[in-house]
Amino acid sequence: MIEEFHLQQAHVVTVPAVNYTDKQREEATELPEQPEGDEPSGSNYRRGGGQVMYIAHDRPDLQFAAKEVARAMAKPTSLDVTKLKRIARYLKQYPTMTLVLELEELPEALTVYVDSDWAGDGATRKSTSGGIVMLGDVVLTTWSRTQASVSLSSAEAEYYAITSGAVEAMYVQNLLKEMRRDLPIRVCTDSSAAKASAERHGVQRMKHMQIRLMFLKNLVKEGVIQMQKVKTDENPADMLTKALGQDKLQHCLQLLPGLARHEADMEIGLLMVEPPTCSSRAPPTCSSRVPPTCSCSVRRENQQPQQQHNQQQQGEDVELANNNSRTQPRPTRGAGVANYEKACHCDTGAV
Repeated sequence: MIEEFHLQQAHVVTVPAVNYTDKQREEATELPEQPEGDEPSGSNYRRGGGQVMYIAHDRPDLQFAAKEVARAMAKPTSLDVTKLKRIARYLKQYPTMTLVLELEELPEALTVYVDSDWAGDGATRKSTSGGIVMLGDVVLTTWSRTQASVSLSSAEAEYYAITSGAVEAMYVQNLLKEMRRDLPIRVCTDSSAAKASAERHGVQRMKHMQIRLMFLKNLVKEGVIQMQKVKTDENPADMLTKALGQDKLQHCLQLLPGLARHEADMEIGLLMVEPPTCSSRAPPTCSSRVPPTCSCSVRRENQQPQQQHNQQQQGEDVELANNNSRTQPRPTRGAGVANYEKACHCDTGAV
């Protein structure tokens, strides 16, 4: 993608997305479908956008920017190309992110962080929902989505975000039930109004909302989901709803112990596991960490029984076989087959 958009010598940036003004959106021109010289085209944009969405699947710091790029796949403009190029420049600075999957003990509940940006889209005034499902310190899934309808208040937008988080968490909960691990769901939000709306009985001021979104109240009433209020500074889902500055983005990533992004010139230590050199099927019982040195030998065990027929009887059997060669069944593995056993001896070198 860097080569396709000629960004080899471009300066790097520390955030993948920024806010643009209404004037910049109005002055943007639509891209041609086919490339004309070195100018970007619609096909180039869609190819680069697909690459960004593939990368952002495992990178929460890119998901909001990738979502904004994906919204313009049908009719990209020059401003959308600027957004795509900025992501490529960000990847030059932070090409790698480490995901640590380490769980010492099973937590008490699945933790879901949700947030929304009310009317964040300047063109449509739609809101953005973002969320993170965590099992202890392990990040299981993240998402950033534009809400389908326009919310009339910030509490309504937060309520939609909580509903999306409940759906994603219930999917993970069902997977854990297949593993015989039944955990409750704890949804963390920084909106007191949305939390109260989910816990309060009745529709109150939400009569205009769709009925399918009201199932959240039943989940809270039945105890399937537990609501918890968190501070805005302690909600890492904030980076999934809007374009943040460098300090705020870094703070949200620090709230996720299982994630760490790395700069281009930073060395990453990987855990290297060497396979054992012994080819025996049975694992060697070695008490030393030194790789075992194994020597294998093949032993032939002849299971042919003792000859019970004399030479005359063998002659009769051969003559009978010649007469019935067409009706004789195909011989199977029997007493005359020799079996081979492989025996390995491992020298661990332990004292």
